[in-house]
Parts: sequence; C-alpha cells; structure tokens
Amino acid sequence: MRERKLSRFRIILTVLTILAVLYLIGLYTVPFMEPLRQGFYPWLLYIVFVLILVCLWTLSGKKQRYSKYGEDKIDNEKMEVTKAVLSEKNKWYW
Repeated sequence: MRERKLSRFRIILTVLTILAVLYLIGLYTVPFMEPLRQGFYPWLLYIVFVLILVCLWTLSGKKQRYSKYGEDKIDNEKMEVTKAVLSEKNKWYW
C-alpha cells in the first residue's frame, strides 16, 4: 500500500511539473494570455508554485537508510564502546 501511495505522489508531481511547463509555453504562444505575461502577480504566483514544486520533488527523492550511528556494524560497535567510555568518564567527573 505504501508503494502505491508513493507512486501516486510521483504521478501528481509529474502532472504538476507538466502543467508548470505548459503554462510557461502557453504564456508566450497563446494570444489571450498576453496580459498575464506583463503582470507582476502572475509571475510571482508562478515562481512560488515552481519553488513549492521543487521542494516537493526534493522531499520525494530516494532516502538512504543508515544504521544507528554509521554505515556498517563495525562503526556501530566502535560508537557503542566510545559511548560507554564517555558515559563512564562523565559518571566519575561529577
């Protein structure tokens, strides 16, 4: 089910990206959209829309899964030993 939700999210992002590109193309080719080309607010809304779209694309990227502290088991063991030594050192410091 989770895979299906992610694929739907990707489809929605792709459709929104295509709409953003088509709007930009239509702005310069469709005659009745000429007033939008010269206005400030349509460009501002378009820029905000594209920035939100970029943020959504970055959030939907593949996430790397790491272990608790490092990349492999040896790093985790070293970190656990270091953590234990530091906690023992702090215990006697006070």
